[in-house]
Amino acid sequence: MKTRMAGAVAWLSIILAACGGGGNDAPATTTPGVSAAGQYQGTVNGRHATILILDDGRFYTEYSNPYQSTLIAGVAAGNATSGSGVLSGGSGNNYNLEGQGVSAVSLSGSFIAKQSIKASVAYANGAKSDFTGAPMTRATTLHRLRPR
Repeated sequence: MKTRMAGAVAWLSIILAACGGGGNDAPATTTPGVSAAGQYQGTVNGRHATILILDDGRFYTEYSNPYQSTLIAGVAAGNATSGSGVLSGGSGNNYNLEGQGVSAVSLSGSFIAKQSIKASVAYANGAKSDFTGAPMTRATTLHRLRPR
């Protein structure tokens, strides 16, 4: 079961990377100067989560099962604008692997470059998830990749 789930997550990640995320094909903008670009780890509603924000505003997120932090429960991808400590205009899709399917999301928040990020994800049904995180270091990345 774990092997099938890992395979499904790997394929989903490849598909998401290929399609570029949310349904909005317009590129996001990043205010010159300080942006939120980077890889962060933290929690979203008590679940372990990581988020990757690219220089062009694309974001990719994965979050864990609430009871087992090494099991991916879903991913989200889309575009956002970042600059001057603010994330705004974010939109994309959440791909939930726990039976909730695909749903549209919007993203907003704040950040301190290379120090912290706080983001809120709002769903079309009115639900909201809050992510709080810090930049991932090489050591934390290697720890996450180490087999358990």
